[in-house]
Amino acid sequence: CRPGAKAPLSLLCAVTNTGELQLLIHGRYPIATLPHKNALRPTIICSSDLIHISILKQSNPASNPSSLDIYSIPAFDIHRYSLQTISALYSSIKCHLKAMQEGVPAVTSAWKNALRPLDMKMEGLSKILTNYGIPALNLGSVLNSHIILGRTWEHANALEQFWTGVQMNDQLLVRMQKSLHNALAGVETMARSNLLAPVRSLVISVQQLHGLDSELLPETLRLCRCTKILLFTTEYLV
Repeated sequence: CRPGAKAPLSLLCAVTNTGELQLLIHGRYPIATLPHKNALRPTIICSSDLIHISILKQSNPASNPSSLDIYSIPAFDIHRYSLQTISALYSSIKCHLKAMQEGVPAVTSAWKNALRPLDMKMEGLSKILTNYGIPALNLGSVLNSHIILGRTWEHANALEQFWTGVQMNDQLLVRMQKSLHNALAGVETMARSNLLAPVRSLVISVQQLHGLDSELLPETLRLCRCTKILLFTTEYLV
């Protein structure tokens, strides 16, 4: 679950694979790494305000005796509300980024499916041009040459065969145009909900984090600029 801005702070102490103790706020955000080379599981006790943390390191009987380490983190009490808000904003930012990561391939797939009927027409044109021995690397230039030169173009017969095909009558073309228009409208709606909306929410969360976090001003300022550029680019594309 995502921690909210008013959720009380919780602390998770975990032993890493490298034999260190890692402290994580809400069990998600690492804030400190403490040395711990003992093979046995340590006993950790925290005060209610998380300011004091005591770690009992138990040793094997044949090794060194057990030790008790006490750590004091007064910033937890001084910046309690800031930490609560930062952790909530950090979680929101990660959710927005994940939504964008999932939205990009979904919108790309929908875009390809929407243009599939037009792609099939262009594939038919490419086959005709190949049969006539015409390079079909740039279909746009081929169509422009036919439109400008008409029947005087040396490869006009190939385009005449394409335009007079069974699947190129006026009714089918009008129907395909309406289908493309409706499909592209659906892609636009999908892009606004799956891409533009998360980007806008991301910008708001980053701006709130920038206004709150004065100690990380250069990093949050850079993040603000990047998200604004991302928003401008997404609005331009959508």
